[in-house]
Amino acid sequence: MVKSKWLQIFVIAIACFIVYAKSLNNGFIWDDDQYVHKNHWISESEGPKVFWLTREMPQYYPMVFTTFWLEHKAWGLNAKGYHSVNLLFHILNAVFLFFLVHKLYPRIAFFVALLFAVHPIQAETVAWITERKNVLSLFFLLSSALAYVRFDQKKNTVNYLQSIVFFVLALLSKSIAAFFACVPIIYKWWKDGRLAWREVIISIPFFGVGLVAGLNTAYLEVHKVGALGMEWDFTFLERIVLMGRTLFFYIYKLCVPLEFMFFYPRWTINIYEIGQWVFVSIIAGIPIIFFLARKKIGRGAVTLFILYILSMLPASGILNVYPMQYSFVADHFSYLSVPILLILICSAGVFLLDRINNSKYFSRKGKMKNYVTGAGIAMVIYLGIKTMLLTGDYKDERTLWENLLKKNPTAGIACNNLGNIYALENKNKEAMELFLQAMRLEPRNAKAYTNMGNAYYMKGNAKDALYYYQQAAVIDPSFYETYNNIASAYAVLGENGKAVLYYKKALSLNPQFPWSHNNLGRIYQRMGKYDEAIASYKKAIEFTPWFQQAYVNLAKLYSALGMQAEAMVLYQKLQTQ
Repeated sequence: MVKSKWLQIFVIAIACFIVYAKSLNNGFIWDDDQYVHKNHWISESEGPKVFWLTREMPQYYPMVFTTFWLEHKAWGLNAKGYHSVNLLFHILNAVFLFFLVHKLYPRIAFFVALLFAVHPIQAETVAWITERKNVLSLFFLLSSALAYVRFDQKKNTVNYLQSIVFFVLALLSKSIAAFFACVPIIYKWWKDGRLAWREVIISIPFFGVGLVAGLNTAYLEVHKVGALGMEWDFTFLERIVLMGRTLFFYIYKLCVPLEFMFFYPRWTINIYEIGQWVFVSIIAGIPIIFFLARKKIGRGAVTLFILYILSMLPASGILNVYPMQYSFVADHFSYLSVPILLILICSAGVFLLDRINNSKYFSRKGKMKNYVTGAGIAMVIYLGIKTMLLTGDYKDERTLWENLLKKNPTAGIACNNLGNIYALENKNKEAMELFLQAMRLEPRNAKAYTNMGNAYYMKGNAKDALYYYQQAAVIDPSFYETYNNIASAYAVLGENGKAVLYYKKALSLNPQFPWSHNNLGRIYQRMGKYDEAIASYKKAIEFTPWFQQAYVNLAKLYSALGMQAEAMVLYQKLQTQ
């Protein structure tokens, strides 16, 4: 294959660009709204302050939101710009991975980096803007690893400090990078076959910041993102079974790259099925076998496999992660772990080829290199074409959910979200059919009931809307927006007292929810309780200063009450927004 180091880097970068060029024309999908195109803070001067000093964002990943803030200044909400930056970081990650592996095992550096660049398991991360988290975190993580290797070789304190700084930046991009805290100890054992207190002491800063970042993310995942409830209610043994199956899944997907989708079918976890423990046995048995065979195969295999387990642990089912309610696995979960597996797989391949070449039973040693080169080229071409086609799945919201339903007809979330798209297009019949299908697939999907209620509400049928809202509240009594919807239905039905009650219920769950404050103001205004109405509108504006409807409602009320000066001040503020 290609021998020149810089030519190899050029091939990696060009191959990566060719494979992902199509994704540059993609738009926004799924939760890109929370991160970018409906996140007003990326256009506000106060944005960085909010990103770094508060927990207002879906997750505390200030590096990610800061990049979005800077990009918004450059190209606004042009999706191509954000996709281009994702691709740029993916190319840089492939190049940095090449440099890192070249320092440790030069024979496989080119192939590892090339596979990383074009493998379809990476498509979800690169083609999905929100997954800036992954590409940015790995960029800093590889930078940290390179600095640490230099530190280990030169014993230069500056390199050690650089490694810590890059590690912190990786955590501030995505906290799953915390596994890197173990690297100094594992790296030492791989090199020397023993541990020393020096490496333990060196690791302390890594463990300290990694622990803080990990605990913070785990807290936000449950208490802010909402990874809590029946969908995450597993016993310890069930989580062990889930972990085994999850860790096996990504190895299988990397080695057998046939079918990839946004949400895979959600497994049924049953600890009483012997077959489900097979995955646990495999994952537990592999490092044991590698450890026992270390004198023959070296310490690299067991080191890499343990590092793979540690890197995937937070997303393996041991901790609650929000997407687990839809599927226990997702391609983007593995982005930071894929380099580890590729190094392990390629190292094993070279080890076996060397054994074959040295075998007295193999007579075509001269041709083996040609066979391997040809197979490698064919593999890269196949993976590249597969990835190129897969990036089209992320073209836009409609394409995403339509393709997912073709690949996974049991995906209730696809029915629900595609139904929302139809509802926005005023295709109520098609939307309601999809909401019904979502409810059949996932009877405890509160969002599907809410959306069905919304469809009836938009048709002017508040009575039927109320029924579905109430069902949603039974399924998920902690979701404040459901009570806001119930109140709005009662308001349309003329039951003002019940409307006030349920708006207050919504605000008891989320005192800062601006829509309930605004809607409560409208009910109070209708009831002639003008002081209470004014107070409610002001609350909506206080918690959401850009909430134009609240400004308009309050201004109109001031005008109706003859308070023209106050109304004029509000209209002037509206003009400056």
